Amino acid sequence: MMTDLDKTIASKKAHNLKAGLAAIVALIALAGIAWLYLPLPNMPGRLGEGKKHSVFSDDFEHVYYERGTGPVVVLLPSLGRPASDFNELTSELADAGFRTIAVDLNVSRKTSTKLNGSLLRLAESVDAVISALGLQETERVVIIGHAFGNRLARAYAATHAGRVQAVILLAAGGRIPIAKDIRESLRDVFDPGITRFARSQALRKAFFAKTSLIPSYWRIGWDKSLAEIQIHATKTTSYEEWWDAGGVPMLVIQGDEDAIAPAPHTSELLEAEFGDRVSVSIASPAGHALLPEQPVFIANTIIAYLNKEITASNPLYSYSELTYPENNPSNRDARRVVQ
Repeated sequence: MMTDLDKTIASKKAHNLKAGLAAIVALIALAGIAWLYLPLPNMPGRLGEGKKHSVFSDDFEHVYYERGTGPVVVLLPSLGRPASDFNELTSELADAGFRTIAVDLNVSRKTSTKLNGSLLRLAESVDAVISALGLQETERVVIIGHAFGNRLARAYAATHAGRVQAVILLAAGGRIPIAKDIRESLRDVFDPGITRFARSQALRKAFFAKTSLIPSYWRIGWDKSLAEIQIHATKTTSYEEWWDAGGVPMLVIQGDEDAIAPAPHTSELLEAEFGDRVSVSIASPAGHALLPEQPVFIANTIIAYLNKEITASNPLYSYSELTYPENNPSNRDARRVVQ
């Protein structure tokens, strides 16, 4: 027969067992949720490489990462993306004798968070960074813009043409509206409320070719607040104000599977409108992301183009000496730029 003390001990054991089971169930549930949703797209992206600097302009802090010495190449990232997307490219350009400036615009804001400003106003933020570089008045820069950054690169060239040698556009959209289903996938890439599997499908559909690997750093670093500023700037600026890049030469690197900015809406329009001022090279296979899909091809093509447009201090390659494996159609097409 159980005494009152035995009953109390048994009751406590049962209670502890239930509490332990509940904790285990909760941990399993949390692990399941983490497995379904992590990593979240708005988790901080990987760090930029190079010497870090800050510039304050128009109530914003702008950060840029500097590598190498020589003629200046400024790099502007995609919608809501960090400058670290250019890490691999800036390494190659620095080794080839160029001074690279990879820019994170609008990193933080000191006061109001109200959306305002056009692409041309954002271009003044780019100018604040370039003005901080200590360049001579006669020195000109090359601007590389990826996706949204291509619009900003052209907006800067359109308003500061005397400061720009050429623009290099990776995924050169902005004139023709994005197809509805692709636009929805682009929106989903930023959404932490859907599963990582749904985001992966959206990321693949909007940014990557069917056979491209999606690197882990492209699953994070999606800054929705920054993207909203950039989208607002795009909507409040007519494409006529930036489309021609102020008359400077343009190199367009086009992904053959780019769903957001397909060739008929981008590179083909630019070639038809501006003729010999535009050089086009097709990366294959590649979507809108481009940089993580074809890093070697992109670096070689850009170095070849830069060595035609400006003289690097210690060029790693001469554009006439570049060779490409013939079994890669993307590399064969690079000869259009090199020759």
